[in-house]
Amino acid sequence: MLFNLLNKIDGVKNSKNRPEKLMRDRACTYLKQLVDEIRAYGKYAFWNDEEKQKRYSSEYQRRKFARNTKEKTSDNSL
Repeated sequence: MLFNLLNKIDGVKNSKNRPEKLMRDRACTYLKQLVDEIRAYGKYAFWNDEEKQKRYSSEYQRRKFARNTKEKTSDNSL
């Protein structure tokens, strides 16, 4: 039910003052906070197990970090 409500609200134009949009935004914010907290605890709990630690990290963040370090090393070599 919640996902149906969120999907309906997502497509509404000019919905800045609608209570449904505010509820959707809050739900997304709380979900992100929970995911971040779970990842942090997972990294801490499995500090000695690299395979499990990867499960609690973001693939997107790993790729972004790798890309940034690659760019920095190529800039330093110039």
